[in-house]
Amino acid sequence: MSAIARGLMALCIALCTAGAVPQPTATLVQHSFDKSEEGWTGVGANCRASITTQSSFNGNGALKFEYDLRPKAMGLLIWQAPEGALANANTFRFWVNADHATSLGFIVQERGGGRYTAIFSVPAGKWQKVEISRSDLVLS
Repeated sequence: MSAIARGLMALCIALCTAGAVPQPTATLVQHSFDKSEEGWTGVGANCRASITTQSSFNGNGALKFEYDLRPKAMGLLIWQAPEGALANANTFRFWVNADHATSLGFIVQERGGGRYTAIFSVPAGKWQKVEISRSDLVLS
């Protein structure tokens, strides 16, 4: 594998439930990624968000996040929720599949307010369900 190929880490994220759930049966926001990125975008040095049909947890597609590994550079995958869409959010649920075992951060930024973070680890090459509750988020 070339140095360029090693430097490019692809992260496929299937955010089957990228939103939050105030009750076990009431989903506030759900993304399937079968046809589009649904508003998700890559931010940072050479970051890209796209759809892949080569790997999917549930459905036809998955959100694919690619970025170049560079010293002192950060890559972000972001989605801006419509005003008030997550006001009753209690839990964020999604599935992640990474090329390499790594730690990832989940950040919620309130408009004009605080920024909350949760860090979690994922194994290489295996779909992992991630559930982050309000109590898991730390004010940063």
